[in-house]
Amino acid sequence: MSIRQYIQVKSIALPDPATYCPGFGYDLPVDPNILQPDPTWYPTGDPVADEIILTCSDGGDRRIAFYTTMDTGGSSLVQVYGVGGILIDSQTKATNATYSFRFPDGGGVAGIGQTSFIVRITSATSGKHITGFRTTTFPVSNPIANWQILYAKFNTPNITSLTNAFAGIDALQGIQFFSSLNYLTLADKICYNCTALKSIEFPDLPACTTFSSAFYGCSFLTSCKFGTLPAVTTMASVFYQCIALPSQAFPSDMPNVTDMSAMMSNCTVLKIITLPLTMAKLNTVSNMFNFCVSIPYIKMTASLPLLQQAQSTFYACKGLIAIDFCTSCPALMNAMNMCYGCQVLKSFTFPATQSYLTNLSYTFGWCYSLATLTLPINAPEVTTIYQMCANCYVLTSCTLPVALTKVTTIYQAFEYCYELTTVRYPAIMDACLTAYATHFYNNNLVNITLPTSMNACTTIAQFCQASSSSSLKIIVMPASMNALTLATAAFSGNTGITSITLPNALPVITDITSFCNSLLLSYISACTFPATQVAASSFIYDRLIASFNFPTLRCSSLSIYGAPVLGNLVTSINIDWANSLWGANANPLSLQYLNLSATEINRIFTALPTVTGKTVNVQYCTGAATCTPSIATAKGWTVVK
Repeated sequence: MSIRQYIQVKSIALPDPATYCPGFGYDLPVDPNILQPDPTWYPTGDPVADEIILTCSDGGDRRIAFYTTMDTGGSSLVQVYGVGGILIDSQTKATNATYSFRFPDGGGVAGIGQTSFIVRITSATSGKHITGFRTTTFPVSNPIANWQILYAKFNTPNITSLTNAFAGIDALQGIQFFSSLNYLTLADKICYNCTALKSIEFPDLPACTTFSSAFYGCSFLTSCKFGTLPAVTTMASVFYQCIALPSQAFPSDMPNVTDMSAMMSNCTVLKIITLPLTMAKLNTVSNMFNFCVSIPYIKMTASLPLLQQAQSTFYACKGLIAIDFCTSCPALMNAMNMCYGCQVLKSFTFPATQSYLTNLSYTFGWCYSLATLTLPINAPEVTTIYQMCANCYVLTSCTLPVALTKVTTIYQAFEYCYELTTVRYPAIMDACLTAYATHFYNNNLVNITLPTSMNACTTIAQFCQASSSSSLKIIVMPASMNALTLATAAFSGNTGITSITLPNALPVITDITSFCNSLLLSYISACTFPATQVAASSFIYDRLIASFNFPTLRCSSLSIYGAPVLGNLVTSINIDWANSLWGANANPLSLQYLNLSATEINRIFTALPTVTGKTVNVQYCTGAATCTPSIATAKGWTVVK
């Protein structure tokens, strides 16, 4: 930008080379955001009633286009003034008729170096008022937006709409209002993507209903002051991506606002926010502060009786330490992603009762510093807590609401919660379908109280896998799990488990491989298995159980390993050998380092069915050296001993 684009040169003579370096073409590089237009060459003074004054530059594409809305039967007078107050153009325009003007390429409006002008818009009809103003694109085959308006002054007390008034004018640096705006109802996108706008102040707006996207993308905006906003219903995206805005205050009472979604989204330097004390009709705050990475503290309005949507409200607020959440929001339905990625958030407390809340997926995912979490006491409509607290590294305990009767998934809900010691589930979760990897890598689990009924659950695969706490000793699964199909590695990697109580029956289980490898396991309860093939490779790794006794278990694979150094107490294995088909694996049966006598090994060989090309491994078992392999080889088995 050059200085002569914004401040008029008073003589057509070239500048003095001693003052302006010729190397810059007699221009000095300056910051256009601190420049003021020279007021001495055009008619001065503030606008009179029913007048708009636009200060413009004819640099860039040298075009301007806009239209003015008038009272019925009214028309507007548009006058353009160049240097010295010379009237360049004057037209009378009917209401909503576009006024457009294009300056000569390279000539300016009044000679060499004269590149600024003003536009005065007044009522051309006595008694008729300006009720609306909006810029538009120049009417050519390749329309170009208005880049020329630098400042705007309004003295329009009867104006009702400023929707899209200056949308896309990236040279606009300021707007001033010289009258009340008691009739203004629409202000959405008033300064949409006005990337040079730095500040603006509004009077009271008693009739205004919408401010949606008003300052969307105003990347230089540092200050916006409001009067009262009693009628506003939406502030959605009003400051979206205002990346220079350090603080923002709203009127104390906004009784009719319903929508604040994405209101401060991507305000990356925002540090202070003052919200209204009353917002009785607020319905949604989804994405309200997402990616506000600099704000450390947010105090929400205490009572939000109609709030339903809080999806991603504080998403990725990486500097947010504390949220003073509302103490009452009984209508809240959706909290998905609400605090996702709040990496330094220390604690969070929900209101006690959330009767309509349905979604807690990712709500606190990747909150690395979350140490204290208080969930609602009662939330009967919740359907999912998928990854609710995944990667909450320092969270130590969690008590789930007493009623979660509609939850369908607790998939990875507490995955990688390294410090989690205690989890309490409600008694009944009969709608839950999957508990996959729910407590994966919970290294410090001491106590986990599972529901007493989860009869719709189909998978607990990796449920507590690699939760290697030596303090987690007792597992009691629900007595009846009528739909469970996968239990792969459910408790694998837990070194301290001594007792597992299985369901009474697993009527549809297909895979229970690597179920538990605790070397301290001394008790595993009886269980009736289905009359179908079950993958049970590495079902348990143990040394304290004397008998593996599941007479209804029909296997497609089975591995039971002892400890090579410490030995193993397993002396007998009893499954439904005759009806086990041993799947497609060439090596489906491995029984190593067990305390099986030769008599017991021979009994197993005798019970095996006839197969083709299968291997049974009894290496390092007590009786392996003296057993009789021919019993098995006669049935098609290869014996490794």
